[in-house]
Amino acid sequence: MREQHDCCKENKTLKIQIPVYPLRSDTRPADARSFLQAKHHSSEKGVECMCNAMIIDSKDNVAVAIEPIFQGDTVTYLCDGVEHTLTARNDIPIYHKLAIRVIGCEEPVVKYGEHIGFATCDITTGEHVHVHNVEGRRENPEEKE
Repeated sequence: MREQHDCCKENKTLKIQIPVYPLRSDTRPADARSFLQAKHHSSEKGVECMCNAMIIDSKDNVAVAIEPIFQGDTVTYLCDGVEHTLTARNDIPIYHKLAIRVIGCEEPVVKYGEHIGFATCDITTGEHVHVHNVEGRRENPEEKE
């Protein structure tokens, strides 16, 4: 399915293809419109941005790839309405995480504004963040008492 976003109508050669991927419902964009809004938007300064990653919460130290990203690619995402870029250090599969800043060994990995695990080694900016460098730990309620 092909759809053209309103801000692209002046440039008739630019079209955005909305991929259909079988994903878990908790990671899938709510609908095609939300995918387009994350993918192609105008920033506050009126400059158009083609984002290939997104931040869920401003406290996050990881972004989520909304399309496949290859090593050396420029990663572009918005945080609090401000466009940020970095360079991918690895190939990042679609819907996987990448570090938007250095995450030290044993430091929490933050997504959705919540701790989702702890780094098992130092993770550099632009690096793929997944099970090979993150450990999930369940809290023990007895330790809190």
